Amino acid sequence: NEAVEEKLSGVLSLAFEGLDRSIPAVLAGHLSHAEAMPGSERRMMVGADPIFLTSTLTSPHGNVEYGALGHIHQRQVYESRYPLAYSGSLQRVDFGEEGQAKGFVVIDIDPQKPAGDRLLSHEFHPVAARQFVTVDVRAASENPTDDVLRAIQRRERDIDGAIVRVRVTLPAGRETLLDDLAIRRALVSA
Repeated sequence: NEAVEEKLSGVLSLAFEGLDRSIPAVLAGHLSHAEAMPGSERRMMVGADPIFLTSTLTSPHGNVEYGALGHIHQRQVYESRYPLAYSGSLQRVDFGEEGQAKGFVVIDIDPQKPAGDRLLSHEFHPVAARQFVTVDVRAASENPTDDVLRAIQRRERDIDGAIVRVRVTLPAGRETLLDDLAIRRALVSA
């Protein structure tokens, strides 16, 4: 990995040097930034990825306006000479991304401004990503299935069309009182 990181860093440095300062430039890369906070997508990665430092991803020549990064599913922005940003994924892939805003970033660049000052804005635009919903139930009554069904009913508006998991906590030995079929029927809109 160190050799790959070193080689790619050299290639990136040469690319920065070769940019025409009269034309606005954006760095786009599907890569791992050293300060990025990976989420659940880490479990989907095979092997180890090269990891790049901020200093490697920022042009010292002032000829890049924005760094559009991919690979990390959670939206995050790092300010350096220019913003290095992960817009995040457009869809949730598992419950580790439950509740995260999903979307894309639109940037506005003014080519008439001097290099390094051309970025006017970078704005996140959320999308209607599929929902992941967790229903947590502490089933303490004589009929734990009823407790679960009431909890599902309270979240009915969230559940429609969502990917749902139900986590039930109940006293030991009472799991046989849960009616899985009734719970599945209550989740038919999910």
